[in-house]
Amino acid sequence: MHFVELSHIIRNGLVSYPGMPPVKISAYLTRDQCGGRFGGASAALLDQISMVNISGTYIDAPYHRYETGYKVCDIPLEKCFDLPTFVVDLGDSTDELRNPVFTQADIAQALAQYDLHGAAVLLRSGHDKKFMTPSYEQRVPYCSLSAAEWLIVRGVYVLGIDTQLIDDFNQKSRGDMVHDLVLQAGSVICEDMKDLDLLPLCGARLYVIAPRVEMASFPARVFAVIPD
Repeated sequence: MHFVELSHIIRNGLVSYPGMPPVKISAYLTRDQCGGRFGGASAALLDQISMVNISGTYIDAPYHRYETGYKVCDIPLEKCFDLPTFVVDLGDSTDELRNPVFTQADIAQALAQYDLHGAAVLLRSGHDKKFMTPSYEQRVPYCSLSAAEWLIVRGVYVLGIDTQLIDDFNQKSRGDMVHDLVLQAGSVICEDMKDLDLLPLCGARLYVIAPRVEMASFPARVFAVIPD
């Protein structure tokens, strides 16, 4: 088997979502400072980080949208470990005036033959290749509400995408969002994924590893295992 990294590195200065403050990573104690405080043999670097909870590749727990939903620390382990994984490619989106969209027809055509209960479905657009560039905010692919509903009815545990938002980037203030539907069902959203082009359409297993933190969203180490 081999492993595929699907998460971006969280670096100093990283801004994943427009308008958010950049990640700040600095030394709380340098090696010299630590050695001076605790003795030379104890010299070590102690880092500190300041960031919003949607930095890098991250997951949304139901609490992100619902006060009664569970937080990242309470995500059931069965919803983030060793999930059968299916990848859907973006269909033909030629309208230059609209953001490309994963439609119900696209997803049903790709996945109707599979049992999706307990699975991860990852929407692959290739938009991750524009990460940290101005064009990452332009013509952002997203999932339609009807497509998300089709997946949730079939019991999908994780819905991921290689863009900064699973909803329409130009309509994020409206109601009836994909976020609402997925999180209300108790499933998990993963956004800002990368390198989904390295995965087969089916056969991989997904792992989503996040700290057990009492927050609504948080960066995660996301990777897939592909059997040989």
